[in-house]
Amino acid sequence: MNNLPRPLGSSLLVAVAAGAVGTAMAAPPSRDSSLQWSYSLTPIYQWDAKLDQGGEFSSERLLLHLQAEKRFGPRIGAGLGLQYGYEDYDFDGVTGFGGARWNTLNRFSLSLPFSYRTESPWQLLFSPSLEISAESGAEIDDSLGYGAVAAAVRRIGADLSLGFGLGAFRRIEKSSYFPFIAVRWQITDRLRLANPFRAGPSGPAGLELALDMGNGWELAAGGAYRSYRFRLDKDGAVPGGIGETEQVPVFLRASKRLRATLRLDLYIGAALAGKLTLEDGDRRELAKDDFDTTPFVGVALAGEF
Repeated sequence: MNNLPRPLGSSLLVAVAAGAVGTAMAAPPSRDSSLQWSYSLTPIYQWDAKLDQGGEFSSERLLLHLQAEKRFGPRIGAGLGLQYGYEDYDFDGVTGFGGARWNTLNRFSLSLPFSYRTESPWQLLFSPSLEISAESGAEIDDSLGYGAVAAAVRRIGADLSLGFGLGAFRRIEKSSYFPFIAVRWQITDRLRLANPFRAGPSGPAGLELALDMGNGWELAAGGAYRSYRFRLDKDGAVPGGIGETEQVPVFLRASKRLRATLRLDLYIGAALAGKLTLEDGDRRELAKDDFDTTPFVGVALAGEF
């Protein structure tokens, strides 16, 4: 692996299961068959979001990500991704939304990204994943999600890789499907358009425009759509129910390469078009509420060894 992993900071807000799309497009094929490790640590804070039906909530989040990748010759690559996400919600004065709320959420995910470069300029990518997403006190066996992302990417020239993909997931009794565009375009020596996130259960890979400022600094702007489902506490206000959040995070990023294999990313952004949904254990919708545009800040330390 020749390049530092693409910045993962905002992936805490959009907590994703690690997939093949993204890292596989980051660099030309490598003949290095040694095992390569990458990691990231990301805290993020989202300010109070006002609910349309009354009340507000804020959240603090932490994401840990570890991935191992190995090449088997010039064409085949495979890996193992592990991710843990912790989210702490604080609801205040909620009058709508059924009066329900959740507190601490935990997410665990396992992915197996695989890539194959054909004799032509095409590269095939596939990443199945398994996820547990639950509030503290929820039944783990009722909190499972699974699915996969597949994509085909063509290297059009030295500066452009373009492809298409499809994600299909079953997340806590609900199926979801989404197409997405995979792109990495070095527009000029300093300007790049690419996917900032890995496509996964929470949604497509998004788009980000990044500018190399020199001296190890990079500035970028981007966004994506994200959706999360999680099982609720079996002894909570809605025993064994299901919560879901949807939002469109947009962000500005400033990154500093501290050394060849270590980078610090600083984020500021806003969650747009936010929505909360509450279902009972049988998937009957109990309540739905929108929340106002809400700012967030985050920092990420990402590296490899």
